[in-house]
Amino acid sequence: MSFGVTLDMGGLDDLPEIFARKTQEALLRTLETAEGYAADLAHIQTGAMRAGLYISTAEGSTYEAAVAAARALSPTVEILPEVPRPEPGRGILADCTAQGVFEEFGTSKRAPHPFLGPAAMQAEPVFRERLEDVGRSL
Repeated sequence: MSFGVTLDMGGLDDLPEIFARKTQEALLRTLETAEGYAADLAHIQTGAMRAGLYISTAEGSTYEAAVAAARALSPTVEILPEVPRPEPGRGILADCTAQGVFEEFGTSKRAPHPFLGPAAMQAEPVFRERLEDVGRSL
């Protein structure tokens, strides 16, 4: 009589696709978290700058919705062009209003009041956690 255990490595062929999909989902969820942080940090005058926050990935962006929301709050708001789409596996949190640039970097008459950079830094540990979750789920 013989006794043995069979290990089946089936299903590993799909692992790269599954990993890519799950990490992209983690990235998008983290960008949404960072967007919330940025909204909390943004100065509110008309609300257009906060409404102008958007996310861009290789798969798409929320730019058009952000432009519509910003214009609904301030019809004369200066709208910036959409940032170029990033490569797959990357994402961008941006603001479609010119006011966002002035707030983030300041002007000759006004000190900067960053909201995008700090939001990204605040979201970094969240992204690390989500990537660890992806690793555990495989």
